[in-house]
Amino acid sequence: MRRLPGDRDDAGVTLVELVVAMSVFLVVLSVVMGAVVSSTRTVVSATAVAESADQTQRAYRRFDREVRYADAVNRPTTVSGTKQYVELRTSAVAVGQPVRCTQWRYDSVDGTLAVRTWPDATTPAVGAWTTVAARLRTGSAALPAFTFLPAATNQRQGLRVVLQGSTTAGRSTSLDATFMARNTTTATATDLDNNNDGASDTQVCTQAGRP
Repeated sequence: MRRLPGDRDDAGVTLVELVVAMSVFLVVLSVVMGAVVSSTRTVVSATAVAESADQTQRAYRRFDREVRYADAVNRPTTVSGTKQYVELRTSAVAVGQPVRCTQWRYDSVDGTLAVRTWPDATTPAVGAWTTVAARLRTGSAALPAFTFLPAATNQRQGLRVVLQGSTTAGRSTSLDATFMARNTTTATATDLDNNNDGASDTQVCTQAGRP
């Protein structure tokens, strides 16, 4: 075959060379995409864990502040098998302010922890629910979110809170803490459960109900 003037050896590529080049490019592209996907998953996981930790810390601080100054804590009550409630009353408020009621609710269906407050009165203006944490679950089916510790045993009423934040990456942060109500005693009315039904014989802050 005669070579025309001006023809060069690199004037084109063969089909085999093109296939090889594309194969190499696909290998490099797959490596790069794998690194990008791995990096994205790491960022998503770290963000989810940080968010979960922030929620549990926020819940801890609020429980610590409110239970610490409570003068009565109801024994927790479960409604419809999915929502657990606990109410507490705080008389250690600012001068001129009414005694305050606080109600916590853990919903195992949507995994939310919410709270609302109102003045302790016959017809109070009940505050709206505020979600403190989401995507939560209890430690186990046998260990509820709220566990009451009677003053008859501890000299002060206590409330144990056990919750675990779940993340899409499978990692989690947990809250397992016991808060003591310093203004309660063995004489606090909500301490008694003489009929052993799991609820305080005399309850406080029940005006808002347990929806």
